[in-house]
Amino acid sequence: FPELSADPCAMSEWLTQRTVCRAKSLQRQLLSGLSDAEKAIVADAAKGRAAEATAREDKAAMLKDKADSGMELVKNCERCLLEVGAMLRQLGQGLRHLQHTRYAQFADLKVCQQRLHLRSEAPSEEARDVAQQALEGQLRGISDARTELLSLEGECRRALEMITELRNDISKESASQRHAA
Repeated sequence: FPELSADPCAMSEWLTQRTVCRAKSLQRQLLSGLSDAEKAIVADAAKGRAAEATAREDKAAMLKDKADSGMELVKNCERCLLEVGAMLRQLGQGLRHLQHTRYAQFADLKVCQQRLHLRSEAPSEEARDVAQQALEGQLRGISDARTELLSLEGECRRALEMITELRNDISKESASQRHAA
């Protein structure tokens, strides 16, 4: 298991890739086995040997087991899809929370700017007193926080796009495995 347990996106992607590789391997084995079984059936029908018919039945049972494991893989893909869907919902909620927080800070920014504007118009004995410095510091802090929130929103949107693509890939692979099994 990779050192990605702290990052659910990377962990989900690793699990999906691992599942997809296993599914493809099982599919190749299944198709190869089916092809071999069909060839054996044709040869046995011409020869009519009872011993070969028993071997064919054993091989069919083995192929059935492989098909069952393929279906288990499909179920795992479907569970991954549910987890990815939950991640998408959480990211969407986080993105909305970031946006609302940034919007709330816009009002604070406007109030701070208005106070600075009013202080600049009023006659003052000291151009940069403690209140002026505090307002300027608050303005910088709010502006920096809004910039950081905007950056986090961008990262969240990119993560949403990446996970959506991952969900689509898992869906396609699950469908192809379902049809192969």
